[in-house]
Amino acid sequence: MSFPAIYHLFRGKQLPPGRNSAQIYGLLQEQFPQKPIDSDMARPRKAVDTSTYTGRFAVRLKTLRERAGFTVEELAEVTGIPKPTLYHWEIAHTTPSFEQLPILAKALQIRVRTLLPEA
Repeated sequence: MSFPAIYHLFRGKQLPPGRNSAQIYGLLQEQFPQKPIDSDMARPRKAVDTSTYTGRFAVRLKTLRERAGFTVEELAEVTGIPKPTLYHWEIAHTTPSFEQLPILAKALQIRVRTLLPEA
């Protein structure tokens, strides 16, 4: 029986005497260690389409962020912009609003105009 199957048997049911669910979970993890995800098996990331404005902005933002020496996590902390939002900007799913551009520019120590790609 697999780890998830055994865990679900105990979840919400009467536990063995003297055991709580965290202890059961720990025991199951010892018995069924999880294999790390092989990075070769990860889904390949699609290239950003630079023929669109969103794509050009994404490439420009990532380049400027890396040039400033920030990781996505660090830039999120400095700007107060959520990390998933920055990530979506860098993979060209969305673009920031005009109100967010000065916040990014200030954190990257550049002018807002520098953030904007050429049309």
